[in-house]
Amino acid sequence: MSTDAIVYPILFVTLGFVLWVFATEMRRRSRLKMLIDLRLRLLDRVDSAADVVALMQSEGGARLLQDPAEKSSGGGFRDQVIRTAQIAVVLLLASGGLFVLAWLNAFDARSSLIAFAVMAAFIGVGFALSAALAWRLGKWSGLTESAAQPRDSAAAGREP
Repeated sequence: MSTDAIVYPILFVTLGFVLWVFATEMRRRSRLKMLIDLRLRLLDRVDSAADVVALMQSEGGARLLQDPAEKSSGGGFRDQVIRTAQIAVVLLLASGGLFVLAWLNAFDARSSLIAFAVMAAFIGVGFALSAALAWRLGKWSGLTESAAQPRDSAAAGREP
């Protein structure tokens, strides 16, 4: 088994992860900067303290002045579950591709391709199970929009 067959994929995955982290951080930073600029321009236009109080007491003003870390931390529950499911699909497809390469014996490193494929497949299955469990628990606890009513409200409505 050649060490190049192990080193190059690990190097590629590490470089991809670093680029993904960098791009995500740049996007978050630019979003935060735009939000801060908007708030500063809004506060520059306010004439008195009474206007600030009125703005903060309105629903739209409270939403505008909400902590940006809450919004940029990962979206809603559905977004997080969908993101986890997407990761699972990508990893499962990547492992399928590696199995095909190993089956075709495209490289001399068949055993290392199979090892990477098995690891990617198990990680993908783990993400898929995590997404399914999170979605099920979210429905049970009422975090999803389709489960907006509490669980006991249907049973309470049946009692006379």
